[in-house]
Amino acid sequence: ADTEQLSLDRICRATGVVAIGGSLQNFSTGGAVIISPDGLAITNFHVASAINERIVIVLTDGTVARVTKIIAGNPNSDVAIVQLDKQNLPWIPIAEAEPAMADPIQMLHHSEARYYTYDTGYVKRYPFLGHQPWMEISAHYAPGGSGCGIYNTKQELVGLVAIITMGDGPYIASQALNIP
Repeated sequence: ADTEQLSLDRICRATGVVAIGGSLQNFSTGGAVIISPDGLAITNFHVASAINERIVIVLTDGTVARVTKIIAGNPNSDVAIVQLDKQNLPWIPIAEAEPAMADPIQMLHHSEARYYTYDTGYVKRYPFLGHQPWMEISAHYAPGGSGCGIYNTKQELVGLVAIITMGDGPYIASQALNIP
């Protein structure tokens, strides 16, 4: 098998669909990336803050993991680390450095209920929104992609889909992994 396909398979196995809500008629979805085999996952704060609404994460192999608690969260950067009730899970490492402008990125997202959509792009710029630094990318995504991972060419997590703005392009949290 070629290396690129093995890498994409790894990203798919460590990416979950977050289902929020109590019934099939009343739910929303987002994404989360498992960052350790002992059940730590990272997602957006606005996704994790719905923990009282029965959040579960469904993996590609059919595993359903319940979110048991929020370990850490930052509403300003829209990032949260959550604990899942499962162990020995596939996971993705967090990059030690953010990518430079023009560096290639890849992402796997669940935009508009099109689960596990793969896109590529590059880092466009690093603007500030308010006092918060962000990373803008060229890859396409839409509502439902919240909490899904952005990866460098080594398949390391470099950010999360966090904000979609119309007219000025999409934004991704660049320092999403540095929770105070």
